[in-house]
Amino acid sequence: MVWIYGGGYRFGSSAQPGYDGAALARAGVVVVTANHRVGVEGYADLDRAPPNRALLDQMAALGWVQEEISAFGGDPARVTVFGQSAGAGAIAALMLMPLAKDLFSQAIVHSVPGTYFSPGMARGISAELLEPFGLKPTVAALVDVPPERLLEAMAQLHRRMPSINRWGPLSPVVDGEMLPTDPWTGLAAGAGHDVPLMVGHNRDEWRLLLVLDGLVGAVTDEMAREAMELCGPGRHAAGRMRTAYPDATAEELNVIAHSDRMFRIPACTSPPRTPPAAAAPISAS
Repeated sequence: MVWIYGGGYRFGSSAQPGYDGAALARAGVVVVTANHRVGVEGYADLDRAPPNRALLDQMAALGWVQEEISAFGGDPARVTVFGQSAGAGAIAALMLMPLAKDLFSQAIVHSVPGTYFSPGMARGISAELLEPFGLKPTVAALVDVPPERLLEAMAQLHRRMPSINRWGPLSPVVDGEMLPTDPWTGLAAGAGHDVPLMVGHNRDEWRLLLVLDGLVGAVTDEMAREAMELCGPGRHAAGRMRTAYPDATAEELNVIAHSDRMFRIPACTSPPRTPPAAAAPISAS
């Protein structure tokens, strides 16, 4: 089992105590954890750098597993890749990527976030991310920039983002080549049809984001209304959701709306894979 950690595509490390694989190892599983680039280094759209560098890192780790895991008692033909949040989103992307084919045979994704960027969106966000520092989104401009400065750039952009959308400014980029399409379109067309996939989510996913932003106990009726109108079901979403959840507080309605939009709907709408004979081809165009 190869673990890919989450962290909003902005932070994370395989060294976090919660990612200790000892319990699984005691049960007889060969566990691999590996770091990959996150934040600007991993996902920002930069001139003279390939997109989705974090995904390339993950493929490098999976390639190592294919070549070396037998020496540790593992079976390269029985590799399960598993991850949560941004880690799950990365795995959903890997399932579509031609370069990742045959690197794993099963996948478990928990709390898949529903954000994948077009090249234009990724470029615009990267430019805005670095503009306050007077930097262009190029490799040359960033080569001597201390990592702490890039972290501050991400924090500043996160603070400038509307309170209605607190996920963050980075995501995998659907560039049409390395990542041909978004996971829902690709899976529905038959990509990854031979990889068993387990998908899960939590009931109150967005509450964690409220905790991280210090908003527990501070969600107003107006904040809840904005969340429901943005994330809820169609026109007059706020009224429809209040009718559906008559006893819910403003904070609970905020969490329900955001959880639906960012995690629950992406997880629950993962389509059944079409058998190979009926699968539509996925082109890079």
